[in-house]
Parts: sequence; C-alpha cells; structure tokens
Amino acid sequence: MAEFEESEEEVSTLCDRDIENNVWVDGVVDVAKGLRGVCLLDTMTQEQFIYVIQRTPQARLDLPKVTSNAELLDTLARTPLLPTTTERTPQGTKYVPYYSQFRGQPVKASK
Repeated sequence: MAEFEESEEEVSTLCDRDIENNVWVDGVVDVAKGLRGVCLLDTMTQEQFIYVIQRTPQARLDLPKVTSNAELLDTLARTPLLPTTTERTPQGTKYVPYYSQFRGQPVKASK
C-alpha cells in the first residue's frame, strides 16, 4: 500500500465558521486535534440544500453559524420554512420527518 503524506494546506470548504455542534457538519469534530468532520454543504446540490432549509428548522438556525457564503445566506433569507405536513395512507395519518440528510439517520414514519 502506498503511504500518503498529510498536507498542512487549508482545504476550501463552505463550512468556514463555527463547525462544532452544527447539523451541517457530520462526523467527528475536534478542532484542537484537527478533526473537522464533513461539511454537508460541500456535498449537496442547490436543490438538496433548498429542500433541507425548507423543512428543517435547526438547519436554518445553524446555517449562519457555519458559513459566510453570501449566496447560501441569501438563499436562506429568500426561502421560507414550509409548514409541517402529514401523509395520508389507508392505515391512517403518518408524520414523516426529514432526518436522513443529517447524521445518517434513516427516514422513519411514526405510528
């Protein structure tokens, strides 16, 4: 196996502010040890980003804390939070939360 040298270069990321305890950063975060997790903003399309900020109040609160990107902050300001909706099924009404984008949690319908 080839060995890779660790680089001291700063990696460009959209998560350029406070990354601790933020839904937009997944994985282990320990800034003192150089562990910065994965910035989910770097992995999403514009459509995915809009979908999340329309449906996830905590994502809306955390975004200005984690990024200084003017385009993302402008999109946040122009995109309303949608009301919570329920799905009607033959078995009854189910609330289907949108969690799968954050922390690898699967989407589950409550019974």
